[in-house]
Amino acid sequence: MNIRLILFLLLLTGAAAGVRAQDEPPATREITSLDFQTQRPKPVVGTAVGKPTVPKPATASQKKNIAVISSPRRKYSLVKRIPPKIKATARVSSPVPKTTVRSEQLGVTFWRLRPVAPDDGQVPLFPVRIGEKREDWTAERVNSTTVFKTGDRVRFTIESSRAGYLYIVNREYYADGTTGPASLIFPTLRTRGGDNRVAAGSLVDIPSLVDSVPYFTIKPKRDDYAGEELLVLITKDKLPLEIGLKPLGLDVPKLDKWAADWGSTVDIYDAEDGEGVTMTDAEMNASQTTSRALEQEEPLPQTIYKVRISSDLPLLIPFRMAAVR
Repeated sequence: MNIRLILFLLLLTGAAAGVRAQDEPPATREITSLDFQTQRPKPVVGTAVGKPTVPKPATASQKKNIAVISSPRRKYSLVKRIPPKIKATARVSSPVPKTTVRSEQLGVTFWRLRPVAPDDGQVPLFPVRIGEKREDWTAERVNSTTVFKTGDRVRFTIESSRAGYLYIVNREYYADGTTGPASLIFPTLRTRGGDNRVAAGSLVDIPSLVDSVPYFTIKPKRDDYAGEELLVLITKDKLPLEIGLKPLGLDVPKLDKWAADWGSTVDIYDAEDGEGVTMTDAEMNASQTTSRALEQEEPLPQTIYKVRISSDLPLLIPFRMAAVR
């Protein structure tokens, strides 16, 4: 057997192994928050280690809830697996340098706004338009499997577990599987002056509190509207995109290329507790500045997206917010 044939067979074997890795079941159907938590900064010297920040004065339910969502052994269960849109076989054309494959995680919390309840205590507030009036509402955690309804006011926060540059793309999706026009909703010059650098523990809220309307309202314009599709991308280097004050339109070929080059299987894990818990001051403060990161003892995301990718590749994670009319 000649050398070229041997090399060709080895290449095929490696490609097949890569495809099998994409189709393999997740390593576990349950994870804890420990891996995600330890990638955050440690508490500053002189502060109470291992004790989450509790607002003062705090109600008994607030103290209990903050302890739950900050637990280092918080459990998450697998709810869905998203295969890459473009199969691994389509990307194998020539041998590639060896790289380290590792597990990466992205934290996401979906928030549904609601009126403040008497036992909520001191909570972050968001201005909400009710007809001609303005009311202050709070935000409560919901899982990724939540199906939002027409009229719901929604926010979400993204927490990175790696350093880099964050990009978030949004578009509608429909019952037949098609999607609407795509827009880059982060970064813009209105949010952080266009600064999209993130690190472990960095929290980014969408929409930003500085926006005139700091929430999305579910308002289907088509009968077959099924929800919102979001694409989160974290790169090592800044992308050559011309951002402005408004979201930047992106064409389908560009998104397809990102999926082809960087897409991977995504496992989605929802926390087994925490639904209905309101946003904390720590989360609000961390989302408003690049100089403040969540520390290890502070509230954890409600959903963790987990992928296995080469260490030299950007982190690309798609997810959806389902909705009904």
